[in-house]
Amino acid sequence: QPRHRALGLLAKADALRIQGQFAAATDLYEQSGQLCLGLDDAVTWARTRTGWVLAMHYLGRGHEALPIAEQAFKVLSEAHEWLRAGGLSLNSGLVCYELGQYKRSNELYQRALELYLPWAVINASGYVRVDEAEGDVARCFRENVHGPAVLAAACARHKIHLTTFSSDLVFDGARQSPYVESDGVAPLN
Repeated sequence: QPRHRALGLLAKADALRIQGQFAAATDLYEQSGQLCLGLDDAVTWARTRTGWVLAMHYLGRGHEALPIAEQAFKVLSEAHEWLRAGGLSLNSGLVCYELGQYKRSNELYQRALELYLPWAVINASGYVRVDEAEGDVARCFRENVHGPAVLAAACARHKIHLTTFSSDLVFDGARQSPYVESDGVAPLN
């Protein structure tokens, strides 16, 4: 069955992408996508672009992939595949962020938030490489201050509960009880 083969290739491509085998993943995404188009199945083709956009980016071809991912988003939206459209928006947002397209990245994350309509968001992200932070102050600030502020503002606009936390790397670990935000810092550098 060609449709089953296309879905199998898609699953294998996702697994290879997660393992960091981006070139092999991209080849399988393309094979799966071509099978879908041959079956006149634009929706499943669009599904293949969700992981593909990341694999392409990690091969240095993110700029090339973004317009095609946007076409796939339109297909998914027209088919009312909201969760898949949200996932594609998140992946495209990450690509834009890593390409330095921060405004577009924010728009894509906002779009995903509107599609998912969550009742809560948990933010566990941040720049946690303590030894590298001093040499990359701008990125550290962007990921630990600006990013959470943008997320908090988006959640507030949509009346979504936000839980965010940071690592305990600012504490020395000497206490026997949990730390709270008002505790004094004592990092071990």
